[in-house]
Amino acid sequence: MSVGKTIKIFRASRGLKQKDLADSIKIKVQYLSAIENEKREPSLSLLRRISEFFKIPISLFFWDKEESDSGEDSSSLEKIKKLIFEIALNPPSDAKQKK
Repeated sequence: MSVGKTIKIFRASRGLKQKDLADSIKIKVQYLSAIENEKREPSLSLLRRISEFFKIPISLFFWDKEESDSGEDSSSLEKIKKLIFEIALNPPSDAKQKK
């Protein structure tokens, strides 16, 4: 999955509009749209701000790169990736209460 698609999934899962996220991470809506539509690549510093905003590990944005570079079984890596996404999108109830 591309960086842009990953960002879009997390944004949509939180019920945010592009403007909401763009304002929160201090970029223009047009730039966020270009990233989500794979027309632009975000900088590492922007990915850091996005990962901090969503409280997810920055490594989620690089999963495909890591997967293709390693010789590991892709089906196992895909299962792990899905689990990480599920946890990030739906944190356990005790984690929600700590906010």
